[in-house]
Amino acid sequence: MYFHDPAFWRAGAISTIMVMSVVLIMLTIDSLAAISPGGSHVPPYTVINRHIDYRFVPERGIDVPVIGDPEPLFGKTVDDATAAALVDYGKMVIQSRACIHCHTSSATAPITHRTLQKHGSTPIGRAGKPSLAPTREKGPWSNF
Repeated sequence: MYFHDPAFWRAGAISTIMVMSVVLIMLTIDSLAAISPGGSHVPPYTVINRHIDYRFVPERGIDVPVIGDPEPLFGKTVDDATAAALVDYGKMVIQSRACIHCHTSSATAPITHRTLQKHGSTPIGRAGKPSLAPTREKGPWSNF
């Protein structure tokens, strides 16, 4: 095996790309099955008919969703097709907004992280502690 031969390195690159492509395809197929509605990580859309709460799990250090007793949406139990249509409609609403209302103060001046940080309005705040409370400072976005 001659390491200075370009064919050696080309073959190594091609074989690495082929192996990693197969691994990526396998992981994608597995992930799609897990994140589709009704999969191991996402409940079916009819979960909209139940009470959903969050409970803190000290071992993991996070709040996890807990699906509780039946609690129909606006007093009506929703079937699979209607729940899927409602979720699709909600996705379209979120995508149509595209974060524009909160992240721009005018059509030409986006509010960026630097702009918020300069005025102490970031989640970290000025003292380095989480602070999502509105500040009393005046700025173009202080009325939100």
